[in-house]
Amino acid sequence: MTCRLAILLAMLQALAFAQGQPPAAAAQPVVTPTGSDNPAAVAAKPAADAAKPAEAAKPQIEKLGDSKYRIGGVTVDAKTREIRFPTKVNMDKGLLEYIICKQQGKLHEALLVTEINATHLSLAFTLLRYLPSPELFGLRDETGHPNGLYPNVPAAVKASARIAVEVEWAADDKTHRLPINEWIQLSVKETGMKSGPWLYTGSDFYEGKFIPEMSGDLAAIMVDQGCLINYPGADNVDNGSQVWYGYPKRIPAVGTPVTVIITPYTNTRPLPKP
Repeated sequence: MTCRLAILLAMLQALAFAQGQPPAAAAQPVVTPTGSDNPAAVAAKPAADAAKPAEAAKPQIEKLGDSKYRIGGVTVDAKTREIRFPTKVNMDKGLLEYIICKQQGKLHEALLVTEINATHLSLAFTLLRYLPSPELFGLRDETGHPNGLYPNVPAAVKASARIAVEVEWAADDKTHRLPINEWIQLSVKETGMKSGPWLYTGSDFYEGKFIPEMSGDLAAIMVDQGCLINYPGADNVDNGSQVWYGYPKRIPAVGTPVTVIITPYTNTRPLPKP
């Protein structure tokens, strides 16, 4: 067992504890050889299952190669820090506020739909040493109201949180790969979304349940604190007048299988000191 896999196993047990299970009762992950067809989910359980014993959840981890692992439907490469997972085109035109949702999420305004477990995606980010940045989320005063201030996030954390989000799909006997930004356009300017990074913002638990798993919303264009990924572009602070749409000429047909690929964003300019 490699050092990274041992760390992952410890993380999974810590996750079970965070969901309200005592360490002694936390289900142990099962490591299976390549080709296993029995991945299990690690997720915030629905309320109806809250009283069931902890034996139900056994996270499945497959070793695929020297540096590659699969956590449920999410594949990670510990060497390149690449994350991959399957989705399908949910909308090829129309108003967008989210780029990735699950079936119970806000599909009426989401570009892609996926069946992966949100907790698995969160574990992938943590395993590959991405640091979440809360820089987009306004602070609140003692009464719970926004105070107009934002967290002072260290530059190193901001840099670590910046990710490239790309889409890969097959068409015309070829494999195509583009930044997801090229599938989105800003209506008020009738131009495509500017090239640039997305932001890994992390998420949180509510009453022992992982928020993105409950909501089904994983990645947002408009800032959503419950999502794991948010868009930090300057267009999102344009007095709230910006409206995002799918780019019909660039997006394949609804239902087309698409692989989302996440990697460290390497083209960021030096960040100012906090």
